[in-house]
Amino acid sequence: YQGINRSRRSRKLYGGLNNNDYLLLAEMRKRDKLVILEYNTFDFPTNAFEKYRIEEDQLGIKFSGWTGQYYASLDSLDVPFWMLKMYEKRYRMPWDFNDAGIVFLKGENEIVVLEEGPHLQNALPFIVTDDEVAAGYGVVNKVPFAGPFDVMDARENRSLSNFSLDVTDEGAELLDKHFLTPVFPAVIMDNNTGHSIYMCGDFASGKIAPWTACFGSLNILKGFLYGDDINDTRRFFWLYYKPLLSGIMDKYYISLDK
Repeated sequence: YQGINRSRRSRKLYGGLNNNDYLLLAEMRKRDKLVILEYNTFDFPTNAFEKYRIEEDQLGIKFSGWTGQYYASLDSLDVPFWMLKMYEKRYRMPWDFNDAGIVFLKGENEIVVLEEGPHLQNALPFIVTDDEVAAGYGVVNKVPFAGPFDVMDARENRSLSNFSLDVTDEGAELLDKHFLTPVFPAVIMDNNTGHSIYMCGDFASGKIAPWTACFGSLNILKGFLYGDDINDTRRFFWLYYKPLLSGIMDKYYISLDK
């Protein structure tokens, strides 16, 4: 990361997709292999050319440029200082948010803040899955997600699940001004083979202890690891992400035997 000044928005010095990544992805798809990509694949520091080639030539999806992040508190002490300055520069008014909320960012100067109360009935984003998909992959219909996410356009592909924001009329109007909607894809699967999948959130960064992987029977005890409250974010891993990945793998292996 550039410099040590944590008050500024960090910029990676390396990373991003390159030509080798494109060639690997193309070859994987040519051989009908399972490909899973995740949040932040297309944002900085991936250059525009590689982003375009993978979106258009391989996946048929489109990154809007917007990313979002839930905050349990929008108090100025709980969000990055650079974000406050970005907001003040963009709107020429002070950061005056204190409750929970969601911040959307695009590029270096576009920022939208939704606060619980005026803009959101419930600040937590939820991942919503219809009955057919939920049954097919063993996931619940609705689960909270508190991590960062991309705003993607699935185009002709299938959205297995969608992010859903519980917006007020004022919140919906604010999103609409920036060409955003309260419902957008959370997991995208290609319509042809179903072997190319894009996870639109930072799903893999869950705070799950690595030692749990040593116990195959832990799944039986998973109910003790989260609460009954629909807003309990621990439910995401056990009731959505883990069974979703297991379902994706199972369906892929079954397809190999056909």
